[in-house]
Amino acid sequence: MRLFTLLLLTAFVQILHAGNHFALIHWDSDSLPVITCPGNVTLSTDPFNCVVPHTYEVVVSGEGPLSLIQTAGLPSGGLFPVGLSTNAFVVTDTAGNSASCSFTVKVFDYNPPVMVCDQAVTVAIGVGDDPNDCYEAGNGQFGGAVWLKADVFDNGTYDECSDFILTIRRVAPYSAVINGLNHVNGQPPCNDPFPDFPSEFERAISEQDSIKFYCGEAGSTQTVALRAYQWNEDGTPSLDANGGLIYNECYVTVSVEDKIKPVCTPPATVSVSCEQFDPSLQSYGSPTTIDNCCVNGVTFTANYNQFDTVCNKGTLTRTFRVTDCSGNFSTCTQRIMVSYEQDYYIKFPNDVVATNCNSTGIYGEPVFFGEDCELIGVSYEDEIIDIVPDACYRIERVWTVINWCTYNPNAPLILVPNPTPNPIANNPVNLPGPTVSACGTLPPWQPTIVKITPVDTAATNYCTFWSANANGYRYKQIIKILDSTDPVFEPCPHSGLVFEDSSFNHPFYWNGVFNPSLPSQDLTETAALLSVTGTDACSGSNVGFNYLLYLDLDTDGVMETVINSINPPPADTIYYNNHLSPNFIGGTPRPFDNRPVPQTQKWQFRMAQSTLGTTSTASVRWVSAENPAGIVPELPVGTHKIRWVLTDGCGNKGVCDYTFNVAAGEVSEVKSIQKELLSIRLEPNPVTDQARLSVYLPERDQTVLSVFSADGQLVQQETATHDAGTQLFTLDAKTWGASGVYLIRLEAGARVGWCKVVRM
Repeated sequence: MRLFTLLLLTAFVQILHAGNHFALIHWDSDSLPVITCPGNVTLSTDPFNCVVPHTYEVVVSGEGPLSLIQTAGLPSGGLFPVGLSTNAFVVTDTAGNSASCSFTVKVFDYNPPVMVCDQAVTVAIGVGDDPNDCYEAGNGQFGGAVWLKADVFDNGTYDECSDFILTIRRVAPYSAVINGLNHVNGQPPCNDPFPDFPSEFERAISEQDSIKFYCGEAGSTQTVALRAYQWNEDGTPSLDANGGLIYNECYVTVSVEDKIKPVCTPPATVSVSCEQFDPSLQSYGSPTTIDNCCVNGVTFTANYNQFDTVCNKGTLTRTFRVTDCSGNFSTCTQRIMVSYEQDYYIKFPNDVVATNCNSTGIYGEPVFFGEDCELIGVSYEDEIIDIVPDACYRIERVWTVINWCTYNPNAPLILVPNPTPNPIANNPVNLPGPTVSACGTLPPWQPTIVKITPVDTAATNYCTFWSANANGYRYKQIIKILDSTDPVFEPCPHSGLVFEDSSFNHPFYWNGVFNPSLPSQDLTETAALLSVTGTDACSGSNVGFNYLLYLDLDTDGVMETVINSINPPPADTIYYNNHLSPNFIGGTPRPFDNRPVPQTQKWQFRMAQSTLGTTSTASVRWVSAENPAGIVPELPVGTHKIRWVLTDGCGNKGVCDYTFNVAAGEVSEVKSIQKELLSIRLEPNPVTDQARLSVYLPERDQTVLSVFSADGQLVQQETATHDAGTQLFTLDAKTWGASGVYLIRLEAGARVGWCKVVRM
């Protein structure tokens, strides 16, 4: 019994197991139960776990057996999560008395989020233009921009233990576009002096949950920073042990692009008359353009496939190309329709009775009114009537007037009659040319009203011959020539003209018996260009030539042989000693062209005539049946004479006589500078295919070998450098052209040599 009493009176301590919790239990027979919890605890996670293990003790004491229960929290040694965990306990004795306590375990996550960014992002500028910002693109165009959320740049950022939020911002240094943004205002009015917050610049560089990209950045590359802040459940940012924000960030390369094409609205379709048409097209407007960023330029091309650029009629299309600052483009088209109306009037030239001619051959021409878009073609054809009762001759000049813009060669022309109201042919009232215009046209272009013939009962209004759709007009002008003035030469050459010849003698020209009292002769010869030019004040170039060529073939001072261009001798023939015969028909026929060629290739004296403007030129030629164009004749040495006779349409005549001399010696007609002569030799002569020319050069020099036809045309030329001594040249006569006489010139420095060769 003593022992039991001791046990009841003596306090003792027992470890009480209550569930998974351990408490140190004190039994005291005289006390209520007592419980003691540890103090509040603050812990932090490591980088690899979001929970922290924590061991603790709860102490209880009291009388009799005690019951300990945990009413909240985690047991000792448990893994405490991030945040605040409250641990609560209740102890109860056998009498039902109880006591409780609690403590907190606060776990902090100081590890920042793990960043996973996109390496590169392409941003396309949209069409949106925020009317409440202070950004406008260049050139007064649409100020396009785009907002992007921060998560656009995220590729899986995470935090195992906590929540987080994302922000985005530009990384300095900033581009010129950003630095150029409005630093004062951020919303309209954008030019007032009162600062806004944020300004457009501040908006662009600030850290936000989204970022704004501008049109001006298109085509550039920017760097942005994506940041993740650790965030508490209560909506506040997490702080580290020092009170700083917990965050992490990474960088993203952003390519800014503008993929939106500009808008092109063409100017309105234009309908305009030909008279009002502007060939430059500048007066027909420009397109209206708009772009989300800026327009860099507008160009246009014109399509004339359905437009007549000569007459300015039809439809042309202008295609405008609008390009923005990023190279995107779009096109739009405008049609310009040009209507065409033919409405010209004509005043035909007056008839003329010419006694004092103007030497031009023009006696008036049609005059036009309203020739705005018409492409008028005017031409005439003359018919000369030699036998008329009241003039030397009459020119019936038929004028043709067409508009090339409407002319149809298969359609007829309107014939406009020449009015002759008076029966007296040269009466002044018959001379005025009529005016053809629309009925009712006011002076001075009113249509002519006159009788067409003297026997008409009423006058004719020439508006009846006018048509807006006329294919053309034809009118005959009468020109009567009463001319007593002789035609003139421009000028007549002076006597004493010399044609010198230092070339080899042609063996087949002028070789034979001419004077029967003399033996056979082989006369040397050279090309002699005999020509004259003449005109007439009334007839102009409508003049006729003939010549008498007097030749002295036996050098006795008497020009006994005459060639008459009116009645020339046949091929390879002259009439020796016919100078005293009536009309030079007599004389003895002699050959002068003994070349071994067919008769159709033999030369014959003829005359060639050509016209240039109001003058006409005649020349003596050698022609053949196979070569009607002929060549300049080769005339023999001696003193000769030619008489040119020039006749106009009224029978007035002009005469030009001059002597000329064909002399052996230096060729002066084709040599312009006196040079030291070279001695050259050519074999064979005549030549058929090839010839060889030899020359002695006293020193090394550059040579120029030239071959000329008889009428002065260059047919071969070679340039080379040769040493001193005898040099050989090969001539390919087959390349020269037709058979005939050719002149060869060899130049070596200041020296020159000539020879004449006949190509068979």
